[in-house]
Amino acid sequence: MLRECPSVIGPMLSILTTETTNNEFAAVLIGNIVSCAVRLAPGKGREEAVATVEKFKEAIVGFVDRVLIGSKTIVSYSSVVDLGEFLRTFVGGEFVGLFKASIAKMLLRSPETVLPTCLWLLESLDAQTVDLSAIYLDVFADTLASNLIKSSNASVRKNAANLFGFLANTPTSAEAASKAAEIATKPLTLGRYAQPEQRTEMYKLLGGVHAGPGGGWASAAVIVPALVKMTGKETIEQPVCALFTALGVHFGHLVEHLAGGSEEGKAECIEAVKLFSEAAKKGLALPDRSSTLRHAWAADAVGEALWKAGEALDGQAWAAEHIAPLVAALTATAEKVAANPLAASGGSGTLDAHVGLALTLHAQSSSSADSDRLFSLVTDAEKSLVLWDKVFHKSTGVREALWLLRCAQVLYQRGSNDKRLGELLMWVVCRMPEASRRVAHGALDTLTAMAAADAARLWKLLERSVVAELAAGRQPVGGSSWRDVLAAIAGGHCEQHAKQTLLVSMALAAHYPAATGEAGSLGRQSGLWISLAQRVGVDPADMCYERLDELLQVARQAMADDTKTADVTAASALVRDLVFIGGESVAQRVLEIAHDEVDPAALKAVTDEDIAVWQTPADQLHTDPLATKGAAATASKNVRGKTSDDVWAEELRQELARKKNEARKLTREEQELVDRQRAAEAATRMRVEQARAALSRALALARAVLEGSAAVGGACMLQLVRLVVERAMLGGGAAAARLAGREVLTTVAGMAECAEGLEPGLRQPLAMGLLRVRGFADVVPLAWQQESVEDLASRVYFRLRVACDTAPLPAAGFNFVLPFMQATAEAGGWGRRVRRGVEEHDEYAQMDHAAEQLTMVVDVLGFHAHFGGDSAMPRKEMVDLLVLLMATQPTLLTACRRSLVRLAEEMEGADTALERDALLAGLLQPDSAVRSACLAALDFADLTELDYSTALWINVGGSGAPALDDNAAAARLLWTENGLEVLPALVSDLVPHLASDAAEIRDAAARAIALAVQQLEADDLPAAEMEAVVDDTLEQLLSAYRRWHISLEPDYDAYGIVVPGTQNRQDTADARVAVAAALAHLAPYLASAAQMQRLVAFLVRERVLGERSEAVRTRMLDAGAQAVASHGGAQAAALLPELEGFLSAPDEGSFAHDCIREGVVVLLGRLAQHLPASDGKRVAAAVDRLVDALNTPAESVQRAVSECLPPLARLIDDEKQHAVVELLVQRTLEGQSYAARRGGAYGLAGVVKGLGLAALKRYGVVDRLRAACEGSSPHARQGALFAVETLAAALGRLFEPYVIQFVPLLLALFGDPNADVRAAALDTARVVMAHISGHGVKLVLPAALTGLDDDRWRTKKGSVEMLGAMAFCAPKQLSLALPAIVPRIVTVLADSHGQVAAAARGALLRFGDVIHNPEIQVLVPTLLAALDDPAGRTDAALVRLLHTPFVHYIDAASLALVVPVLQRGMRSRAASTKRTAAQIMGAMATLTEPADLAPYLGELVPLVRGVLVDPVPEARATAAKALGALVQRLGEARFPSLVADLVRVLKSDASGVDRAGAAQGLSEVLAGIGLTRLEGLLAEVVANCRSAQPAVREGFVLLLIYLPTTFGDAFQPFLPRVVPPVLQALADDVEVVRSAALRAGRILVASFAGGEGVDLLLPALLGAMHDAAWRIRHSAVDLLGELLLRVAGVSGKQAERDREAARALFFAKQTPDEGEEAEVAAGETEPAEEDEEALEDAAIAGNLREILSDKLGSDRYCGVLAALYVARSDVAAM
Repeated sequence: MLRECPSVIGPMLSILTTETTNNEFAAVLIGNIVSCAVRLAPGKGREEAVATVEKFKEAIVGFVDRVLIGSKTIVSYSSVVDLGEFLRTFVGGEFVGLFKASIAKMLLRSPETVLPTCLWLLESLDAQTVDLSAIYLDVFADTLASNLIKSSNASVRKNAANLFGFLANTPTSAEAASKAAEIATKPLTLGRYAQPEQRTEMYKLLGGVHAGPGGGWASAAVIVPALVKMTGKETIEQPVCALFTALGVHFGHLVEHLAGGSEEGKAECIEAVKLFSEAAKKGLALPDRSSTLRHAWAADAVGEALWKAGEALDGQAWAAEHIAPLVAALTATAEKVAANPLAASGGSGTLDAHVGLALTLHAQSSSSADSDRLFSLVTDAEKSLVLWDKVFHKSTGVREALWLLRCAQVLYQRGSNDKRLGELLMWVVCRMPEASRRVAHGALDTLTAMAAADAARLWKLLERSVVAELAAGRQPVGGSSWRDVLAAIAGGHCEQHAKQTLLVSMALAAHYPAATGEAGSLGRQSGLWISLAQRVGVDPADMCYERLDELLQVARQAMADDTKTADVTAASALVRDLVFIGGESVAQRVLEIAHDEVDPAALKAVTDEDIAVWQTPADQLHTDPLATKGAAATASKNVRGKTSDDVWAEELRQELARKKNEARKLTREEQELVDRQRAAEAATRMRVEQARAALSRALALARAVLEGSAAVGGACMLQLVRLVVERAMLGGGAAAARLAGREVLTTVAGMAECAEGLEPGLRQPLAMGLLRVRGFADVVPLAWQQESVEDLASRVYFRLRVACDTAPLPAAGFNFVLPFMQATAEAGGWGRRVRRGVEEHDEYAQMDHAAEQLTMVVDVLGFHAHFGGDSAMPRKEMVDLLVLLMATQPTLLTACRRSLVRLAEEMEGADTALERDALLAGLLQPDSAVRSACLAALDFADLTELDYSTALWINVGGSGAPALDDNAAAARLLWTENGLEVLPALVSDLVPHLASDAAEIRDAAARAIALAVQQLEADDLPAAEMEAVVDDTLEQLLSAYRRWHISLEPDYDAYGIVVPGTQNRQDTADARVAVAAALAHLAPYLASAAQMQRLVAFLVRERVLGERSEAVRTRMLDAGAQAVASHGGAQAAALLPELEGFLSAPDEGSFAHDCIREGVVVLLGRLAQHLPASDGKRVAAAVDRLVDALNTPAESVQRAVSECLPPLARLIDDEKQHAVVELLVQRTLEGQSYAARRGGAYGLAGVVKGLGLAALKRYGVVDRLRAACEGSSPHARQGALFAVETLAAALGRLFEPYVIQFVPLLLALFGDPNADVRAAALDTARVVMAHISGHGVKLVLPAALTGLDDDRWRTKKGSVEMLGAMAFCAPKQLSLALPAIVPRIVTVLADSHGQVAAAARGALLRFGDVIHNPEIQVLVPTLLAALDDPAGRTDAALVRLLHTPFVHYIDAASLALVVPVLQRGMRSRAASTKRTAAQIMGAMATLTEPADLAPYLGELVPLVRGVLVDPVPEARATAAKALGALVQRLGEARFPSLVADLVRVLKSDASGVDRAGAAQGLSEVLAGIGLTRLEGLLAEVVANCRSAQPAVREGFVLLLIYLPTTFGDAFQPFLPRVVPPVLQALADDVEVVRSAALRAGRILVASFAGGEGVDLLLPALLGAMHDAAWRIRHSAVDLLGELLLRVAGVSGKQAERDREAARALFFAKQTPDEGEEAEVAAGETEPAEEDEEALEDAAIAGNLREILSDKLGSDRYCGVLAALYVARSDVAAM
């Protein structure tokens, strides 16, 4: 306003300066007006404005005089200062003339109000244009000095002191300064200040006078004599201190002026110095009783001035005359005190000595003899004047501290590196009792000065002391901080590399809690070290990259002893700062160090006993080695006959000794025991402590990474998981939980907070759940253990599954989730089966929580498989988890395989050795399907970096099984494509896999060894190298056997005590069997005699053929036989002596010797086959030896002989053949012993096999055997049966025609009176059935079945026994016979004769014994109980079957027992039983071979179709799924009329339940057949939806309900053809058709509400909204609302009423007025509740609009709203 209208300045000033204006704040407005006036631009009214102000100058001065200066109260600061522009511009030098009178008057009347005003007025004047010293001298000087400063009013004294302090320094000329000093000191010299407080205040004011550069010496020349005069008068401590402080200041001014060489006032200054010097000499010589004055002279007056002057006084004559004597006196004092410093400190001479020492070393040059002598005197002495802690601990005053610091400074500058110097400095900094801010600043100044010389040396000197103070948590005294101290040290000048080195050494100290001021904080501490680096010009980031290893080494050293909590905390803080600065690269390096710190082996080795020892105090023993000995000794003494009185006396003496604390002296032996025990426990304690400390350090580093930066922690989550979960928790096991459980808890919780992308509500539950399932439940808070692991896992996985479906987790979140998923998979899930009632109409009447969890785990893995290209993802762990799930959860194998292949595909080109090795490890899984999946994934991996892969080569060799051959082909292709080679080293790497837990891997490894040798041979390896390879391979296999053939007996120590860990050893027979298999495969390549001899010697001499495991013996014998068969012709001469030598040795009579004898016989027989035919004598001798061996009472030997005889029988002459046959038949039928008859039968079978089937007729063997079976001799009957058994086993199907002849005899002999004959008949039947063909089964079966109908119980029992023996048929024959056998045997279970029923049960048990499926094998007793008691046991058997997780295929024998139970279940009247049976039937379809299941289809399919029309929906749904599974597994060809039959039901007039079941069943069947069949049938379906018959329309619309859910996304292309008939059916006249159509429409909406399905459904529904039929319009609106809610994600599992409410809200909110009317109409609720609901509804509606607009697009969304708006006015709807 003033700038725009300068003309108003005059009127405003006129109003403001009137006599009536007494408001002080008018000064503010006046000041602003004047300021604006003088700042107006020229030509813009500035001249007029200034003139106007000049006009009102007198009025304004009057205002100031009247209102401000003359105020009776203290005016405000702003009121005075705002007039500054007026005073500077318009008053200036006229100030005294204008205001002197008023000020003088007010100083007398009211000094307390005018003094502040005067100060502010004078401060507002321009000192450049106004001589303030003249104002001071003219107006204030005398008044202030004489009266106001000694006023009794404290406020007056304070304001007067402030004004004096401002004005006393204004004189700029020597004359003015001298005059001002005279005025100021006059009251002192005249004694006008009677009170000590007044003098003290005046001394302080005088100490602050310096009067500028021109008059400083002048005021000092006046003040020093005045103060020297006062030194003799003051005796009180407070005034003395102030006096000498001021005296020292002004003496310093004099010295400074004279040292500068100026001639001005030199005489006056020298005179004053002289006066001072004379007084100081006297003062320094004062006795101890006047120590206060002496100290004041030394420290305050002399010391301060000369310290500041330093070396500037050297060479000055006046100084030599007046100053040098003072320094000499102080130096003499220092030398005197140095002789006995402790005594001096007890007196009061230490301060003077410190002053003298500091001045001497500071002022004189380094070559001075005095300074050198004094320096040596101080530094070399143990009881140093300065450095002895007993001296400086007694120096507690401020002056003492300052001069100690100066002494330390000069000592350091003279090169002292005494460690005591650092202790002195830190004592002053941290522990001086009476330190003040002055001391603190002095210490910082000293450190700064010392650092300026050499900061690195200073830190080296101080480091230990600083760290000690920081570790103790002490803070600098006097208001200082460690930040200031460390900054002062680091601020020294040095080159860049030295700065970095200094910062490295200071890094730990800068992170102690005491230094950062954040002790106990878990967050990132303040960046002290970072600020230090920046302060000295070093980039912290450069430090992280260039000196990272050194910094981390500092942290590791500090963490070495975790009992030093402060050190560990500082180290963690250092690592946090490094991570904060350096980011992910630094964090990864830190985690690498932490990874190396943890030793899982050391933690696993820690037992509970070790931990108990570790927890025992070091001065105590955990185990008393004398306890056992003492107990034994006591027992011994009692045995010697001590009386009860003696015992009582002994106990009393022991009690008295214990009370008197008298320790019994141990004997030498006892002391040795105690010492050994103490040493052992000390070693254990150290081992446990080392493991714990390493784990704690690793966890501390992990937490430091997490706390350093949440983003970095998330980026390094993979490494954190591998460290904390895999290495610490899993690797450390129970020991880690007990040693560092709390630290693990804190670390895992910190990891959870850094799990980016994971819902906050899931982070801590996942962390606590992971700890609970991994053995750390003891450290988990109880609040987190209220929820069961089962419920926690289900809840977490449900939320994860839903969230990841739409938005997969980022790497950090997924890395954190994966360990819990791994634990879930390893545990097989956590859960129980929850039985639901039928009334809930759920498709699953039973829910397996564990299975749900595992399914969701697979789903979550699948959602993240496409992130395989991201190296931050846990790809290796994902591979491991998928392989584990495939290996343990066969039902999830398909989904896991799909995810694994997708993951590998995404990893292609970005995979590392970790992922590659994980996939290769999967090739060693027992299940061929798992290996197949890994081979498929490896197709995307790069294996070219490998020379070879052991795991891949193991899969290269096929075994005849289709799955294995497919894997072998894939493995061979990978091997070839990646250019892998077979090297000799590969063979060595294959041998350890012979000990694999998986039988298939062991077998494959055995084959792979020989295949590798074969490949090397095929590669034209030189003969010598090839022989060396075979030699090495043979030796490795033999060594492996020796290594794995361990004694099962425990080991005992020298005292006969079992060595811990050696009991209950597990036999590694499987590994030895694999070695034998490998030897057998290797046998063809053992070309040299030495190799053959080594193998035979190994088998015989090392008694391998007689080892405890039959399987190993058999396979080893096979290996030897294979070797002999391959090379016997060439090596017979070398091997025969070895074998014959063993047979000629005496029999040991042991089982092992019998086994070896058997093996040697076999080898000898195999070897004899290679003898030439011309050598008949040796052949005959070999035959005789073998026939004699048949008398050995060991069936294994007899069987071996039988196998050796066939080739030799052909080499002997006819006469010999006849004789041998006769001998063997005679032994068989007439032998007196069981062994003779059995051996004869084996020999006969072997000879007949060699001579051919014609020998049976030639020698009449069969007739003689038949006659013997019908004869009266039980031995003959038994022998004949033995012969039939061995002939059937040896000749196989060639003997089948004769078997048919023996069947009636067998049936009769099953009832033989002799038990041995009956047992022989059963054995014969088993062998016969095991070798019979399918045709033979058909011939034998009628006779056996006919016997079941016989009335004679013996005949019936024999038939049952024969049928039971068919359990031993070959699998193919068994599968043909079982469907006919088992049902007939089941009918016999209820026979009235107990023996027949028992035989039936025994037959079924035999079928159970030959079951190969291990899961069914466990259930055999339950299944047989169900067959025996169908009414009471069927349900239990079905439940057991349903809850059994199947890993293996179900064989024919298993089906024979399971199918009858299923049939009975599906015939039951209970819906739950039928449903369970149907569910099992559907599952079995995928677990059996189609050929095994096909014979049962004729009975099973009608039963399943019967369940399909059950009234209970759950039963129908299960039956439909079972039917679909059967069709999918077995193919449509086995169900030629099934589809037509179901379609026929849909067209029939059957009940609605029948049509619903047929529709559901048809949908599942079509899904099993495939889309092609659906395409062919869809036209008929659509046509029948428009049929004239309501029942037909309903049936086919019902089919459209089930097809979308059955086919899933594959049904989407058919929507354009399906939606119109569904919409048309919505207007049907029949209610059931309309209802079915509405259900079908809702199913279509629910199934295809996402993706392209919306594009297909939405136009059809919008079109239907304009249909002529109102029912179609109404249903279309309903379906459209459902579709919109599905698109918005609102619909789903929420209840129907919630969905209806949301739908109503969505449509109602389009017109708020109507919505409000509706609320009013329905308003029966309270107003507050209505308002709350309205707000919630509005929020929901707004959210829906945003979602739909985003998902549908703005245009289509508006079109939908328009259509709905139109539909609101529909007449029918109204």
